[in-house]
Amino acid sequence: MMRRFLGETKLDGFRVLSVGQHRVYDSWDQVHAYLLGTLGSSHAALFAEPRTGGGVVSWMATTEADPVSVSTLAEKDRIAALDRLRGLMDDIAADADAKAASPKMEDQRWAALLQAILTVPSTVDIADILYVADKQPVLVQWGTRDENRTAETGMLRDKIVTALDNTRRAVPPTSAPTPASVAPPASVASLPPSQHGIAGILAPLLWLLFLALLAAIYWRLLLACSVVLPGSAFGICEAPALAQAAAVGQRADLERHLDALRSQIAHAPQCRIETAMAPAQPDLAPTVTPVPSRPDPAQTPIPAPERTDLDSARERAGGKVGDVTITLLWNGHSDLDLQITCPDNQTLSSWRPLACGGEVDVDANRCNAREGAVCVRYMSTPSQRPVENAFLLRDDALPGSYRVDVRHFASASEAPDASVPFAMQIRQGEDVQTLRGAVGPDEVARMTTFTLQ
Repeated sequence: MMRRFLGETKLDGFRVLSVGQHRVYDSWDQVHAYLLGTLGSSHAALFAEPRTGGGVVSWMATTEADPVSVSTLAEKDRIAALDRLRGLMDDIAADADAKAASPKMEDQRWAALLQAILTVPSTVDIADILYVADKQPVLVQWGTRDENRTAETGMLRDKIVTALDNTRRAVPPTSAPTPASVAPPASVASLPPSQHGIAGILAPLLWLLFLALLAAIYWRLLLACSVVLPGSAFGICEAPALAQAAAVGQRADLERHLDALRSQIAHAPQCRIETAMAPAQPDLAPTVTPVPSRPDPAQTPIPAPERTDLDSARERAGGKVGDVTITLLWNGHSDLDLQITCPDNQTLSSWRPLACGGEVDVDANRCNAREGAVCVRYMSTPSQRPVENAFLLRDDALPGSYRVDVRHFASASEAPDASVPFAMQIRQGEDVQTLRGAVGPDEVARMTTFTLQ
């Protein structure tokens, strides 16, 4: 296989999607490795590798044959390529849905990343961003949306369906059978004389039934509530008067019973209670034992963990804090990386920033290309006081032992062969471990281990 140049796309008018603090273009290595290990090589090869610089994205792919634009293919091959693209995309979308249903934070991040890479700008035609190399679809300008477009971002599924509809030959529509004419319903005037008589009798009967229904409603509802029509001799309810008389009689009986009880209590014999006076005791001066005051726990402030220089550097760089937080600090334009090996042998690092229930959220001086050991192109402006930060959450991370290493990925041009001194801090709540070391070009320094319960 050879590494081949597909073409360039401009960033002007478009925006690269981000997940967390990382652009999806910067996560191409992680996406490629994940798809290769989870779904297969065809899924991993679907997304061309982006190289950004100067407002332009250069797209690269490693293929056997030269990739060609899908627009140059014959109709049959174009339909086959679009169908192949749709199948690969459906597999990735299904995996993203499964990750989204997981309660783990790491799976949620992967779901967001997979959904983001399936997004393309709404204003771009699929024929302009799809290449084919020996039946393998290769997509450019993925993970991008229109800059100033308020409409929904274009998804690959919609683009593929539209392209297939435009590509497939139109099938002549089958002529629909002419529906049989339906005669309009006959009017009453057109009915024969025998049916005229039935209609004439039916109408008065319906009116009589309606009047009878109104009379029943009046009798059942209105008369029961003593509501009558003017001049009517009916509808005078005696029920309220009878109920009032019964209530007055019950009250009189209760009052008589209460008077009888009061009379019995007044004439009942009284029990005499004898009380003995206790002899007076001499006054004694009370002895007061002072009780030491105990501070109110609600008002006692809990001391905050003591801040260190590495904590301050992490905060300035925007790094987050987890149940375990690892911060790396050094000087100069070299690119150093944290490597955290998890209990399941996964590696959490800047090129795989979401793993093991943790995240690398700050990666300064990230080198995008190098010649030998010297970095020739950075992802962003390099810093003289670079910081790298990683954190793990106990609810998402695997319990067990973790190993922390420091890798020297690329050297600064001013000192290509020099070892780089560094300081590293591992914070677990209030427990802080600070380590120092130095690492040379392409070397890995084994630093320490920690346990997460």
